[in-house]
Amino acid sequence: MATRIEQVGQALPERRPELDAIRMLVVFGLIFFHSALVFATDDDYYVKNSETTQVIMILAGFAVVWAMPVLFLISGLGSWYSLRRRGAAGFVKERLLRLGVPLVFATLVLNPLPQWLRLRSADPGYDESYLAFLPHFYDVHVELAEFPFLLQGEHFETGHLWFVVLLLAFSLMLAFLFRVLAADRLRPVTDRLAQATFRVRGAILLPALPLALLCAFAGLEEDYAGWHRWAYLVFFAAGCALAADDRVRTAMRRAAVPAGRLGVSCSPCPAPASPSRTSPSPR
Repeated sequence: MATRIEQVGQALPERRPELDAIRMLVVFGLIFFHSALVFATDDDYYVKNSETTQVIMILAGFAVVWAMPVLFLISGLGSWYSLRRRGAAGFVKERLLRLGVPLVFATLVLNPLPQWLRLRSADPGYDESYLAFLPHFYDVHVELAEFPFLLQGEHFETGHLWFVVLLLAFSLMLAFLFRVLAADRLRPVTDRLAQATFRVRGAILLPALPLALLCAFAGLEEDYAGWHRWAYLVFFAAGCALAADDRVRTAMRRAAVPAGRLGVSCSPCPAPASPSRTSPSPR
């Protein structure tokens, strides 16, 4: 089977309609997924229907193992384009405006309400008003061990915005590396890695090894869609690599069919089982 090889040095267009379509599909899927959790039996959700079923979590398990990794992969692609175009300082400013400002606003203004509703749903006798609850939500302390979820509290949480917290942290880490590592010193290393990925069949699948080791020894975190939080850094970095060098993209297309078959055959194994909770709720 012929493999399309892009001209070395050729950059991908910054807008990829197929990636936008995949991202839109995942986002719409997440809306239905979180709505369905109201009727799930096992999930610790904010509100619960009086009648629940285990079917929800079984069906969702097949999608949750790939949905968030896809978003981080696409985010890595977009972040690399933005970083190359704006430079490190401009990229940090853009990330703080697009991610940091909405994150702060949503955490302070929107997130307390679901937590208050959770307490009312779990305990019919809970009668504390929303205004009285707010100081309890904002009662936080710093825990460095939970990085990047540094703020912790009994009632405080980032909730569904954990994706934004991780994406902002990964973006700032990328900008830092881009700034401190001189391009002329880093380019020979990245060039050799890209060339090895292109020449050695199957090398494109090697990032699966750190993913497997991380999840095996650090554990899975149910609150982060069934992956360990730092596993998403691997997906984000993979997106950056795909955007940075056309040889990596060529190697990916060459391995697409066997990788797809392997993924389809392996995904039913862990998907129906909900991973053990190894950390507190996203804070």
